[in-house]
Amino acid sequence: MYAILDDADIVIGFELRDIPLCDLVHPNFVKNYILTDNDSLKEGDIYNRETGEFTIVPMPVKETEQIDTTPIPTEEDIIQSQILLNQQDLLIAQQSQDEVLAAILLAQQTV
Repeated sequence: MYAILDDADIVIGFELRDIPLCDLVHPNFVKNYILTDNDSLKEGDIYNRETGEFTIVPMPVKETEQIDTTPIPTEEDIIQSQILLNQQDLLIAQQSQDEVLAAILLAQQTV
């Protein structure tokens, strides 16, 4: 595999070649092709011509956007909640009336 370098010796791509490089690449650009078997290389890594080694540049950490997962109630949800609250109020009022009627009936039985 060949790592393709830009003029600053930064990896900008990769190529697999079975044909000799000099047969396919203009002589002015042969210096931009480095034969390597390093599978961990990626675009953005840097080649050091003095040592013949690559410097692996860490990938930047992408900040993940926080997505608000709070459900937004629809108009139907709001209406349904109002109905339930009204039903609760009616049940409380009915319970109070039942207590008053029970007290009246108890008073009538004792008389």
